[in-house]
Amino acid sequence: MRIATVAETLTPSERLRPAATAVLVGGAIVATSSAGGAYFPESWGWSGLAFLAALALVLLLAHSIAFSRLELAFVGAVAAFTAWVALSTIWSRSVTRTLLELERDLVYVAAVAALLTLAARCSARWMLAAVPAGSAVICAWALTSRTSTGGRLVGPIGYWNALGLLAAIGALVALGFAVEGARRGTAAAAPVLFVATLHLTYSRGAWLVLAAGLLVQLALSPARMRLVATVLVLAPACALAVELASRWDGVRFRLGLALLALAASAAPSLVDSLERRVRIGPRVRRTATIAAAVVGLAFVAFALVRAGGLGSTASRAYRSFTGPAPTTGAKGRTLLSVSSAGRAEYWGVAWRDFRHHPIVGSGAGTFALAWDRDRHTVYDVLDAHSLYIEVLGEMGVVGLLLVAGIAFTPLLALRRAPRSGVIAAAAGAYVAFLLHAGLDWDWEVPAVTFPGLACGCVLLVAARENAVGLSLRTRAAVLCAVGVVAAFVTFTYVGNVDLARGTRAYDRGQFADAIAQAERAARLLRWSADPWHLRGDAESGLIDREAAHRSYLRAVELDPHDWRLWYDVGMSGRGAERKAALARAARLNPLAREILGLKQLSSRGQP
Repeated sequence: MRIATVAETLTPSERLRPAATAVLVGGAIVATSSAGGAYFPESWGWSGLAFLAALALVLLLAHSIAFSRLELAFVGAVAAFTAWVALSTIWSRSVTRTLLELERDLVYVAAVAALLTLAARCSARWMLAAVPAGSAVICAWALTSRTSTGGRLVGPIGYWNALGLLAAIGALVALGFAVEGARRGTAAAAPVLFVATLHLTYSRGAWLVLAAGLLVQLALSPARMRLVATVLVLAPACALAVELASRWDGVRFRLGLALLALAASAAPSLVDSLERRVRIGPRVRRTATIAAAVVGLAFVAFALVRAGGLGSTASRAYRSFTGPAPTTGAKGRTLLSVSSAGRAEYWGVAWRDFRHHPIVGSGAGTFALAWDRDRHTVYDVLDAHSLYIEVLGEMGVVGLLLVAGIAFTPLLALRRAPRSGVIAAAAGAYVAFLLHAGLDWDWEVPAVTFPGLACGCVLLVAARENAVGLSLRTRAAVLCAVGVVAAFVTFTYVGNVDLARGTRAYDRGQFADAIAQAERAARLLRWSADPWHLRGDAESGLIDREAAHRSYLRAVELDPHDWRLWYDVGMSGRGAERKAALARAARLNPLAREILGLKQLSSRGQP
């Protein structure tokens, strides 16, 4: 492989690359969000193939492709993490679940590689502008449809915290363009939409990371006073948007929101007018900063005194954090609560799993198995609600170090990136994503992981210096790798689609169709127990107990630590085999409702 230093120059045909980068980012946000956040496996195939196709086209057609060393490190970190996921199939407690993690992580590798390969240095602003543009489409969709779960807005993504994070990222980036950009008025109107959406999600984590991202943006922005002034001018319109979202719906709400957005679009002009009339020197700025800090500390001290002192407040906060969450009906209490909503126990289970496998973990995607075995509540959970703690349990210290490489590499680019309000906004949005990933299962929702990674790519592209170009031999090697990955993605995509179709057929009571689709999926996904499990369920629906039992036994061979499979083997079996299988299921998940129900029947003397 030969890598030669090149100057990044664009031919006339390559001047389309900034626009193409923006289309890729915005289109990906809208497409993945509208497909249920791309949470389900059948979404990973088409999204991964789209990124791989973009990457292949750039490798074939681009006049020059240049990377900085930090960009190469970032792509390498994402690829190395994905490779570690693949390697964990060797010791994983569930190859079925680990390979599902691999399928999704390959989408992130393809996305990061495609973006950085396609983007020229002048693409940074275009790429970043696509983030609030795509997010605005989804938030407008969510507010129009008002699709909710438990009274909390979920929109097309299907999860309120994910929608809240998308709105927070959109608001931070839009604010940066409202401070510094060609269309500042349009950018200033967007936070009204984002804040209204964020309020209806009742997502505490999203509000927290919005505040944290704003602090990062303030710390890095060279136009700090203009940013503060813009926030203060936009605050009334955003507050009124929250009020309208709480009280109105339908056409009246949309009209009111449009009027507020129109009023907010005048904020940059008002801020510019204030800047011309009011001159604030460095001494006044320092004094104002110190005064704000003193007022903030005084407020905190007053609140602690009213609450009974630091010790008493900390004790109550700890009990609330480790206790149950407020009911979904008490939305105001939910926003103000410090309850972890069960996360304290999730993290405890992941930590105990890590202590059993500190170096390599128990295998990617296996947290749910540890939860089933070690939990103290009857709630079913698939993820630890924290990327970092879950990776620590599933993939050990090695996995956590690789995730740290992914997280911190874009932040290192801030040393070389030009100081501007837009770059500060990208950094704030990226930090918001990193913080929220530590509080929820964002990594499992590509619709919110992708804009977060895109903000990280913006920092890397903006800081691109001493770029190195890829030789033709290197391009050919990468293109071959793209072909191999595309073949695997296509293979699994077809299998996942067959499995999803079979599941829908089963839900409709079309058991014969479900069996046919499960057979097709099993031929492709030979490592997965899911097609055999579906086939067994469909055969049970046809009252073919013997065939169902054989299918469940095959599923158990492929995934021997899944309590559901052992339970189904027991329920379809007889005699000693039935007792042994149900006993195994009880050991793997002693608090399963089905297991507890069988114990109640046994205590009453019923077989």
